[in-house]
Amino acid sequence: MTDKWIQSALQNLIRNVRKEQGEYKLYNVVPPLIKFLENLTNWYVRLNRTRIKGEVDDINMEVSLNVLFDVLLKINVLMSPVVPYITDMMYQNMKLVISKDSKFSQPSIHHIFIPDVNEKLVNNKVAEQMTKVMSIIETARKLREQKNMSLKQPIMSLTVVNKEKELFDELAPFLNYIREEINVEDIKHEQNVDKYVKLEALPNLPVLGPKFKGNKSFGDVKKEIIKLTTEQL
Repeated sequence: MTDKWIQSALQNLIRNVRKEQGEYKLYNVVPPLIKFLENLTNWYVRLNRTRIKGEVDDINMEVSLNVLFDVLLKINVLMSPVVPYITDMMYQNMKLVISKDSKFSQPSIHHIFIPDVNEKLVNNKVAEQMTKVMSIIETARKLREQKNMSLKQPIMSLTVVNKEKELFDELAPFLNYIREEINVEDIKHEQNVDKYVKLEALPNLPVLGPKFKGNKSFGDVKKEIIKLTTEQL
């Protein structure tokens, strides 16, 4: 599923770069490129390191390496106008394994046109699922840090609190990734949010204080605001 996610993300990136460059809004091109590279290195490569190394099986290794190579080649093309020298240096190395009759086999990366968007590879559903997976992993890491628990220390279970009944079914293809990244044995889904979450709202006293300065009724106002916000929640 992560293969589909990174390929879909690449197609959306190509669409965005084509649009922004076509409108000469070059200042809008670099931030999405950087964000994509972060997702590629910190998520796709990290989550698939065992596949890429061939520690799963030969088929998984071949598929993941081909996906990674294709993504790296095309992101290189997208970045070439911004960082022309380093992208061409990387391309000259990648070119050694590109078929001579391929449109990507050129004397320089600057001879290659920006690829067209392949709509067949766009998968917004997988993108949404992956966003949830990343959120769960990042939140779990923060909880470990708060508890001063090293990632090397396994934990028995992780409970994902969410009202959506379908959430766990959507996460099923990604559960192994979550287990490995958090080092947890079991992952549970809890729909009863009220069991774990308590919401409350309090007035911003540093802001309200100066406005009611000298007003003897400020204490009463404070009580009413707290009462009102609590009842609404």
